[in-house]
Amino acid sequence: MVLIYLADFNHKHQKHITFPYPVGLVASYALAKLGDQIAVELFKDFDEFRESFRSRKPDVVGCTNYMWNSRLSCQAIALIKKEHPEVVCVLGGANYSDDPKLQRLFLESHPAIDFYVYKEGEFAFTALLKHLIHANMDVSSLKSALVPLDSVHYLQDGQFVQGHLLSRIRSLDEIPSPYLTGTMDKFFDQDVSVLIQRTRGCPFTCTFCTEGTEYYNKVNTFSTGRLVEELLYCAKRLRNLPGRRSLLHIADANFGMFLEDLEVGEKIGAIRREWGWPKKIEVPTGKNKRERVVQVVDRINAGGDQIVRITASVQSTDQTVLKNIKRANISMSSLIKAAQNESGPEEPLAYGEIILALPGDTFEVHTQSIKDLIADGIQKISHQYLTILPGTEMDTLESREKFGVKTAFRVMPGAYGKYRWDEREFQWFETEERAIANDTLSFEDYLRCLEYDLTIETFFNDNLFDEFLGLLKFLQLPLSLFMDEIFSLRSKFPPGLDRIYRDFVSGRKAELWEKNSDLIETCGSNPELIETLIQHENNIGLGNSKAKLIFSQMEGLHEMVYQALVNYLKRSDRHDGFIPGYLQEATINSLSRKSALLEEFPIVRRLHYDFLKLHELNYIGNPEEFFEPCGLEIVYSPNPALQKKYAYLKAVEPDQVLRWRKLLFEPRVDTNDEFCRQMKAARAQRPLCVPV
Repeated sequence: MVLIYLADFNHKHQKHITFPYPVGLVASYALAKLGDQIAVELFKDFDEFRESFRSRKPDVVGCTNYMWNSRLSCQAIALIKKEHPEVVCVLGGANYSDDPKLQRLFLESHPAIDFYVYKEGEFAFTALLKHLIHANMDVSSLKSALVPLDSVHYLQDGQFVQGHLLSRIRSLDEIPSPYLTGTMDKFFDQDVSVLIQRTRGCPFTCTFCTEGTEYYNKVNTFSTGRLVEELLYCAKRLRNLPGRRSLLHIADANFGMFLEDLEVGEKIGAIRREWGWPKKIEVPTGKNKRERVVQVVDRINAGGDQIVRITASVQSTDQTVLKNIKRANISMSSLIKAAQNESGPEEPLAYGEIILALPGDTFEVHTQSIKDLIADGIQKISHQYLTILPGTEMDTLESREKFGVKTAFRVMPGAYGKYRWDEREFQWFETEERAIANDTLSFEDYLRCLEYDLTIETFFNDNLFDEFLGLLKFLQLPLSLFMDEIFSLRSKFPPGLDRIYRDFVSGRKAELWEKNSDLIETCGSNPELIETLIQHENNIGLGNSKAKLIFSQMEGLHEMVYQALVNYLKRSDRHDGFIPGYLQEATINSLSRKSALLEEFPIVRRLHYDFLKLHELNYIGNPEEFFEPCGLEIVYSPNPALQKKYAYLKAVEPDQVLRWRKLLFEPRVDTNDEFCRQMKAARAQRPLCVPV
């Protein structure tokens, strides 16, 4: 019997760790076709893989090759091949060029790789195993014959051998489920999220995406019945379990866009209502068929919390940029209207994704795309940064030269760790190639865009400053211009805010290397690398910077918000009547709700406006209707859920900044009620002075 180890590694510091679904599919198909000729074990954790290898050496090792684990997988194979040249080492995954010259260069750079499985792996890997078994696992004999293997690449005596590229698998149910067959059962006891898929492929041709190529242009599907069985299998085992196990990741490129997704949404909604799982779903929703997408999301969320949200991955609203990346966007305003018609105006809407440094980008184009989404009613902006991925059109020399793309390399956030092999300890990390400028975007404007993104993340996303945004909505003044007003005060930020902004931008600049080889050589020889990277990410991560601003600079944030709003209202001829007095008290209310969030003492204020009733309206109402002449005594009590979560994090996370970030983002806070202090009020017995 041939023993096979298949690994889908994650680094120790990565936030998103899922079941090894890609190799699970490969394993389940191979087991179905080869039966008792093979035995397969799956791995996510490098340490577990090492211990299993030492106790029981396999005949074949296969590792995934994605941007978040590529160097770790290659290192594992190199270590194995050095000590055990007889072990067959196979790599496969999307982090591999479509250019035969670059494919050959990759294999030459990693001589420990015996075979590379190209594109979809289930059929190709099983066929490779059949060839190996027929050759009595003699790799040299198989390769020396220069046999072209379908969807497999290898080097032999300096020759690059590539077989015919297999057609994609049309009926995906031909691949047995790695969940239902029990192939991945051991991972239910680990802190990993369920990863699942209903569709493969994407009809769109975005030049920055690996699925934008012709190979992936048709969409193939797993059946709805199979998906439902898999979800039930997981729900029964994961209900009420904490951590990553409460999350579900769906790997579709356009979830909700297809007719069958209506039934899928109905079934997922029924499962979560019966079993209490999943608590959150991460999935990119469809770029077309907006009404259907809204209906699918609404069916999942029906009768409970919002566990999935519509994603508006527009990347840019500029027509020149969209033409350059071969993208056609749906109308965001139409999507918002469809969402409101289906779910009601109070339903939280989509978040919009923008990518910085696309061909044709400028500071004005980037910021205008953000403002367009805000104007369309998008409540959260997801800031992404163009990464040049192997196998995409953007990675070609022609595309790079056409748009004057300038890039730099950096260590991927979280994609690093310390590992052992025998008595040797080594530290390993992944790198990525980031676009930092092009013919229309200077590097200096790229850095300005980063500052603007931090401003949007802090002052707009998650409605942290809902008192002020609600007033602007009531006055029907554009929120995007208010963001510009805040950004215009950037040079006047208090020292604490200014320092965090400067650290964010200077850190982003300092992490860039012109050559990947220099980055790998220099960082690889640094024994303090991991500690340095952790501290670096604490200083310059967008989420970490936001966390530091919120938990350490709340007064400074309110100072800037108040000043920007006064300036904006004066410029709009609306800073008159009751507005100045209300704005002062709204600032007090906001600061009282969000100050000393981790302290256990209450805060008490006497105010003229009934902010509890305004809070129920998300502060979108006429403040004059909520004026109380005698005033109210409002008690702002600590949030017990936040306190409980922080107590847990203090026990498991030693770094303060990481604790703050996890309070905000794991899982992401979607409403201020999950985060801010709680309010209670009693009417005052004597009148207060009327605010001026």
